[in-house]
Amino acid sequence: MQKYIYLILSSSSSVPAKLIKFFTKNPLNHSSISLDDGLHKMYSFGRLKMWNAFYGGFVVEDKDKGFYEKFTDTYIELYRFPVDEETYERTKVYLEACANEKDTFKYNLLGTVLSKFKIPLVRNKQFFCSEFVAVVFEECGIRKLNYNPHVYHPYYFLELEDKELVYKGMLRDYVQAHSEAS
Repeated sequence: MQKYIYLILSSSSSVPAKLIKFFTKNPLNHSSISLDDGLHKMYSFGRLKMWNAFYGGFVVEDKDKGFYEKFTDTYIELYRFPVDEETYERTKVYLEACANEKDTFKYNLLGTVLSKFKIPLVRNKQFFCSEFVAVVFEECGIRKLNYNPHVYHPYYFLELEDKELVYKGMLRDYVQAHSEAS
């Protein structure tokens, strides 16, 4: 059976998302990685408290809970990348290890700013969302990247080859379509 790694690129109507879109001029401003198309475990870096966008770190997002339960107007593009069993297992172990150590991670806010100028800021256990996903892609051998992972932006993932678009639209509509298909 073919294994896949799922990449979720998204944009919500939250104030930080609107600011990021304004400054970057890119419609997609958040990246997550998942091992299942149900999107119940999406690994990323983002806000740790719903109403405090400046307190961030490692998060395990769920399409039905937390942030996405509140921001039901989130737009997503869901891609899948075919991988062999070894790459899938390596990615699973890596993500589970991060989840088990989630309290040791911090959000790399300064890295986010410097990445705009293509200046990598490598900090121990500190990432911004697309930086983290890019590091997972690189460390686990999912795909070769076109840029340094520490300056990666969500839209850079669109340049990667051998990806399949699974869904493009509102997360709430994917949730409904996926639930009906299950």
